[in-house]
Amino acid sequence: MNAIITDYDHTLSDKFMTVEFLHLLEDLGVTNPGYKKEYANLGKRYRSGEIKYNDFVDRDMDLIRKYLKGVKHTDVLRVIREDFEPEKNLFDWSKKIREVFNKDEWMFIVVSSTMGACLESVQEHLDFDTYLASSYETKGTLYTGEFSCEVKSEQKGQYVAALKGAFEKTIVVGDAPGDFGMMKFADKAFLFEPKESTLEQVGNLKFEIVDRKNVLKKLKKEI
Repeated sequence: MNAIITDYDHTLSDKFMTVEFLHLLEDLGVTNPGYKKEYANLGKRYRSGEIKYNDFVDRDMDLIRKYLKGVKHTDVLRVIREDFEPEKNLFDWSKKIREVFNKDEWMFIVVSSTMGACLESVQEHLDFDTYLASSYETKGTLYTGEFSCEVKSEQKGQYVAALKGAFEKTIVVGDAPGDFGMMKFADKAFLFEPKESTLEQVGNLKFEIVDRKNVLKKLKKEI
């Protein structure tokens, strides 16, 4: 058995799933207003080079925890069920992964810092076997603002390293520095449509650059 392991945000989808979801929660009045404005300011600081990628991710996760704290878990699940439509933002190539990597020989695993509840909402559209994602603690019916599972580059790397012995071959696809942790443990790593700022941070990482037009063709060569 082999494994194809991918990131989600900007790898399988052209949107930041959790970001879009927090925007929707704010628009619907489920969370207090402010996340959209704070995230926009954070993004400007990252794009200007004022803060690095890992710092950007850490601060965004802090924002998510801040705005989820005190929110009803049932309200979040209701929005996912009734209003959130992440499948509309999936790249065409991601919906064809199962045509290339059949279940008899390949496990399809998604590893992402996005909220697990959000990731579950696209599982039926992508047919992945399992996933590792961030999740947030609840006490009673309310989010506490703390993580029950926090997924960043280090956790991604530990997860893929632990999987290595279970598979004959592992292929990893990611797009950003947060994916380097798992890419370095792959038998073959692909960097999907990386930004210039990402390429400046790759160091000695071995990978092949792909885009939405050639990624499936490149992946087929690895089977």
